[in-house]
Amino acid sequence: MEEFMTSENLKKLHEVEVEILNEFVRICDKYKLQYFLAGGTLLGAVRHKGFIPWDDDLDVTMPRNDYEKFLEIAKSELNNKYMIDNKNTNPKYYLNFTKIRKKNTIFEQDFQVNYDGPKGIWLDVFPLDEAKSLNNKLTPIQRKINNVIFRLVHYKNGFVLGKKFNSIKRFLRKLVFLKNTTLLNFQDKILRMQNNKGGNCILCLASTYDYKREIFEKKNYFPAKELEFEGKKYKVPKEYKMVLKQIYGDYMQLPPKDKQITHNPVRLIFEGEDIK
Repeated sequence: MEEFMTSENLKKLHEVEVEILNEFVRICDKYKLQYFLAGGTLLGAVRHKGFIPWDDDLDVTMPRNDYEKFLEIAKSELNNKYMIDNKNTNPKYYLNFTKIRKKNTIFEQDFQVNYDGPKGIWLDVFPLDEAKSLNNKLTPIQRKINNVIFRLVHYKNGFVLGKKFNSIKRFLRKLVFLKNTTLLNFQDKILRMQNNKGGNCILCLASTYDYKREIFEKKNYFPAKELEFEGKKYKVPKEYKMVLKQIYGDYMQLPPKDKQITHNPVRLIFEGEDIK
């Protein structure tokens, strides 16, 4: 199999992703919307002042209200080199967060080979929802329902999630007759169940991490600070070290070589190259 993630391509990929990030931040700054570098992107800012050397994507989070405002503003404000890819713009969409993609590019993963939706290079934008407290009993229920819908949508669309799921996947694809958008709209309602009820915590239920790793008191996030990432300052949670420790443990320690992995694209095409 052809190796697409060469050091040269990884460098070009990083440049495109920062370009998308800067367009996102331009809009957030112009309309005073809150955002934070998140996940491996936040870790990269702290440990490397940029990308984790082998990382191949960018993640940001936004409080749900700002997230929704951004999506509405982006309809007219987003540069036409980019596109919003989510359940509202793409009937084949399968995730509970938004991707901002660059048009005329391709980043195709192995499970997407037969997927005919957009596959452009992306920035992940995750909503931050609320919880009444760190140990609220509703949160794990929300998470379990979220996970079930995640699997249903993936099985329904024929994505390969491991051989051991094949028989279950075939069954569920017959069982699930609802549209992606219907399932994802219900999932959205589940994620928002504790919002605007005076809770003192925020969490990223849309993440694939266990919710216990990504639930924090609001005072740990606000007001935001700034850190350098690839030569420019971006917003990060106020207590970003505590956030990283809770998510990753000893976050300054590099993982072993076999854990330093990328999304391993099976097709990678940049703007100006022929899309086949």
